[in-house]
Amino acid sequence: MGRGIYRRRVSVVVLHQGKVLAFGAEDPTTHRKYVFVPGGRIEPGETVEQAAVRETLEETGFHVSCLSEPTIERSYDFEWDGQVNICQTIFVAAELLSDRAEVVNDAPYHRGVEWIPVAELSKVFGYHNDILEPVVFLTQFLMQKNNHA
Repeated sequence: MGRGIYRRRVSVVVLHQGKVLAFGAEDPTTHRKYVFVPGGRIEPGETVEQAAVRETLEETGFHVSCLSEPTIERSYDFEWDGQVNICQTIFVAAELLSDRAEVVNDAPYHRGVEWIPVAELSKVFGYHNDILEPVVFLTQFLMQKNNHA
């Protein structure tokens, strides 16, 4: 695996009032601007759900509860800060526990929490198909779930 840094990680899709929870970020090396759903490294001893809840709180200030299904797993390369990350990402759906966020004091590349309208998902997350497709699928799942609740 000499071609990059391996990262086992989780990404979280939260839908609230027709928008998906995300945050802006700027690559420290290239200065390219991205929008990401919350997520990050699954720490040793941590479950996927624990990592999802922790990362969402750290990056957005929102408390969430993960749904056990569905999950989508993707393997892909992503260049960030001059390094190739070999990502093994588990995408999960989650529900907002409160619409009030705590203050976010995340990494210096963090550019603020955003709520992305469902109609803009392809435009916003289109920079990487292995991110876009699971985000769209889980958003559609949550929309159907909310319509039948």
